[in-house]
Amino acid sequence: MIIEDGNIVRIVGGTKALDELEPTVYLLCWEKRSGHYLVKQPEVQSVEKIFGPMAGKEKKVIKTFERKKGNTGIILSGDKGLGKSLFCRHLMLQCLESYIPVIIVRDLIPGTANFIQSIGQPCMFVFDEFEKIFTKSTDNDSEQPDNQVQFLSLLDGTGGAKRLFVITCNELWKINEYFVDRPGRFFYHFRFTPPDGPLVVKYLKALGAKLKREESDKLNNIASFMSLNFDVLHAIAEEIKAGYSLDETLNDLNVSNGSERSKTMQVTIITEDNKTFTNFEEDYFDPSREGVYVHLYNPASNPDWDGALCGGNIIIKRLKFKETNDKGEAIYTLSNLPEAHDIKWFGCAGKKLANKKVNIKEISIKIMPRQERTQLFRARQIYDYV
Repeated sequence: MIIEDGNIVRIVGGTKALDELEPTVYLLCWEKRSGHYLVKQPEVQSVEKIFGPMAGKEKKVIKTFERKKGNTGIILSGDKGLGKSLFCRHLMLQCLESYIPVIIVRDLIPGTANFIQSIGQPCMFVFDEFEKIFTKSTDNDSEQPDNQVQFLSLLDGTGGAKRLFVITCNELWKINEYFVDRPGRFFYHFRFTPPDGPLVVKYLKALGAKLKREESDKLNNIASFMSLNFDVLHAIAEEIKAGYSLDETLNDLNVSNGSERSKTMQVTIITEDNKTFTNFEEDYFDPSREGVYVHLYNPASNPDWDGALCGGNIIIKRLKFKETNDKGEAIYTLSNLPEAHDIKWFGCAGKKLANKKVNIKEISIKIMPRQERTQLFRARQIYDYV
């Protein structure tokens, strides 16, 4: 039965005191003596609008959940500040409007899966930063208990009412392999990525930041190279509305500008004689400066990558975004492209070419996933850079 005492709700055996959980938000708690119980949370306040490709997908999830006979699982993956929590709140509101209770799990509590199994009505269960709370065993530490496998039978929908499971994670590789690529358990996987240039400008304007034309153009360029999240954009909007310029704001804010994630750039150039060169290493990009220095290799003619053939600065302020190709790379093919770089041939490319400027007809720049970039960087450590 369900017994309610103020904000505390317990589920025990016996005669029913309540028919069902009320459609509100609960936090799952546990005490050694009394076991599991739910604590009512404050009402979900109205939330800000979702921008970008995730807008409207919360309604899609609810329609799918209502259509499916069994459970529906959703994975929300991506770095912090990209909108996973905002999306979750929108989805929670959709559930409450459909009279579906929401239960939030924030701690590693014994018997969580069994408690969920004891609830006999449709509910939404939210596991924020799932991989941090419910860790899995690893090859390096096989003795560490796997706290994720307890949910496999629940996700398969064996017995009980149908449920909506939502997990958020920052590091997808820490999620059990039987969760990923398994629509039978997690039907949707929404990947939250940094906003592109047009979305950055649109979002800042929606927050009330008045941008000059040159500031909008600069933000378009910066977003092509740097992973800006919505937390950062909130701070930028606040400073601009306070009367500070974009340049001063980028210099003063606590924002990565040349370290951590802003290093993860893959640069590829195509020369006028149709030769392709790429860097495949961690080059720095600092939006407060004019350019990024790259070492460029030719994988086709130099399979071991034992030496860079050319290198130099790509002058960010001279580049203007043109389009995105089918690989998600920003492409620059403007008439002033020669003025946007000072890349020159190294001596290893031949004496006649040494120190001469490379004639480039196309530059593409791609932000690579952090984990993939790290693996590439480690593979390159066995070689000496020129």
